[in-house]
Amino acid sequence: PQPSAEPSKTPSSETSNEESEANTETESEDGAFVSYIVKIKYTGHYIFAEPSYDSIAKEPMPIGSFTIVEEAMDENGEKWGKLKSGAGFINLDAVLKEQSPVAIGEADREFLEKGNYTDYGVETPDAVPILVQSCSNLKKITFVTLEYFDGEATAGDVLMHEEEMKSGSFMVIWADFPGDMTTYGLSLTDNDGNSCRYEIYLSGRNGTLEANKLD
Repeated sequence: PQPSAEPSKTPSSETSNEESEANTETESEDGAFVSYIVKIKYTGHYIFAEPSYDSIAKEPMPIGSFTIVEEAMDENGEKWGKLKSGAGFINLDAVLKEQSPVAIGEADREFLEKGNYTDYGVETPDAVPILVQSCSNLKKITFVTLEYFDGEATAGDVLMHEEEMKSGSFMVIWADFPGDMTTYGLSLTDNDGNSCRYEIYLSGRNGTLEANKLD
């Protein structure tokens, strides 16, 4: 299943003079919370109805700068921020984690309408737009079906291949997830010549697109 399509306010990217990833000064002298700007640089994040991965996933989080007006901790001790737009909450700890050679997530409708990406596959009512964002220069990017035998992932059909992808560029791959076990793989060579592999699937927990790096 894809994330629930609940009506929500779409957060608008805001300009800021902040040079850091986020302003961590969140309390005034009298202890009151002070709103601050957080910069979303990579795809792969979602807006949730509540500060928890067990709540409803409302929509992919756009790239840009956004105002946080409230903070909350979940049951795992992770920090969440409430968006000024009222769209919901984002996981702040996930946003500030170190990024791998690529960021993989689901493209939101606003991003798709801008068209600043290379398109693969066919858009259908059930297809998920997998957004791949290069964080460095990449080579030999290949998208395949994955099959699992005794816990080991085996590549199936090759659905897309590009010899190179420049840093800061985007591609959208349209893919169907007809069953709970449907999994795709993305392999590439990073800027240092290291081979990297990722598995991509829909989370059974909240329906969001997940991408895990394989050893």
